[in-house]
Amino acid sequence: MVSFISTFGADIAVSNSAALITLLGTTARPGDSLVLSQGIYSGVFNANVSGTPTNPITVRPAPGARVTLTGLSTVLSVRASHVWFYGLEIVSAGRDRSSTNADTSWPTDITISNGVEAHSGDGIKFINCVVHDTRQDFGLWKDCRTEVYGCIIYHSGWWAVRRGHGHGTYTQNELPRKLYRHNVWFGGFSMGVQAYGSSAAPLKNFHFIENVFVDGGWLQDRAEKNLLLGGTQSVWDSRVSSNHMYYRAGSTGCNLNIGFWPYGGPYTNIEVSGNRIIGGRLSFSGNGKPEFFNNWIADAYLVNTPPGVVSNPRPTVGLETFLIPNEYDSSRAMLVVYNWSKADEVVVGVGDYRNYEIRDAMNYFAPPVARGDTAFVRIRMAGLPAAQPMGDDIPFVYAHSAPEFGVFIVQSAGGVKPSRPRLNLLERSQLNREAAGLDTKGLLLSSDAGIAQR
Repeated sequence: MVSFISTFGADIAVSNSAALITLLGTTARPGDSLVLSQGIYSGVFNANVSGTPTNPITVRPAPGARVTLTGLSTVLSVRASHVWFYGLEIVSAGRDRSSTNADTSWPTDITISNGVEAHSGDGIKFINCVVHDTRQDFGLWKDCRTEVYGCIIYHSGWWAVRRGHGHGTYTQNELPRKLYRHNVWFGGFSMGVQAYGSSAAPLKNFHFIENVFVDGGWLQDRAEKNLLLGGTQSVWDSRVSSNHMYYRAGSTGCNLNIGFWPYGGPYTNIEVSGNRIIGGRLSFSGNGKPEFFNNWIADAYLVNTPPGVVSNPRPTVGLETFLIPNEYDSSRAMLVVYNWSKADEVVVGVGDYRNYEIRDAMNYFAPPVARGDTAFVRIRMAGLPAAQPMGDDIPFVYAHSAPEFGVFIVQSAGGVKPSRPRLNLLERSQLNREAAGLDTKGLLLSSDAGIAQR
């Protein structure tokens, strides 16, 4: 068993739902690490106990275990501080997700439930989790200070009479920085992320850093949005940097919408920098002057973008890959592949990782797509199957973005090696980079250009 280092607290073995409900609800103490045996945990899990900044409570699988939290109501609800959820799968137990109730957020004839709801608290972290096939995978509201890191989030929502509903993440914020970093969103019936607020719901201090967004809203007869940051409320002091935002050729989806076209309110102190925006639309609405620089845009329809912004042709030859180390697990990394030539196979670099397996983030629980023990590995890109939405009444299927685009998880041998504080190491390093005007570093690897530092 891998143990966190704590000044106090204990590793507590958990093997059933009742024990987990009790520990999260009343009995866990600062510094405790709840170590879950492999299995499916069913119920309503309410996290009401808090850790401290130096001794958070952690909830994680035993090494090598697949742990699934599921239920028919909101699966995991958090009203606590300094609790970390690490490496969990969260999915609805309900499978009815086709409604005859038109255009309502509260249909009465489906059983699919919400995944995670965080209502209040400080220092809440969701790390390397897989949250999928819920009514709404994450709901992270204005009074919780959260970090979502390294998660795979997909196929949220349901189908109604005229359109899809339900987002991968619905979020608002009143507190200091709400951080989304190194996550993958794909598919779903509506938006990947909706950071939306009415006149009573604040939109402040969002940071979306080095995430991957693919095909938001693809599980309906039209694509939706990968990332919306805006509403009738003003947007303040937010950053969208170094993300990979992708729609396949011909899509009408919106990769990034600042201000909620066409109804958007004003925005102030917004930075959009270093992103790769491929396909779909890029849209700004409302009143504001964003800091917009060092973005690379291709095959995108531009709507009210800042002066001088251009969209390049979509490449048809070449290979680009980005290797992004995981800051909470030294044996893990995210690998983003642009296979512009649409080759059946690509050879990519994996840096210093050895004795590794590579899983497709868009079909994470399938067998690995590759294994290796050298600095370069061959990955097949043609014919990759994607995870399909769960449910018997879904009118659409999800086709993989490969061979042109893929995102993978590299995991070296030795299992999960989560780092415990040194708490706030991520926050401190991120703030240091921001103060220096730098973004998180990844490796740009190209079969033509060799290895270059980005």
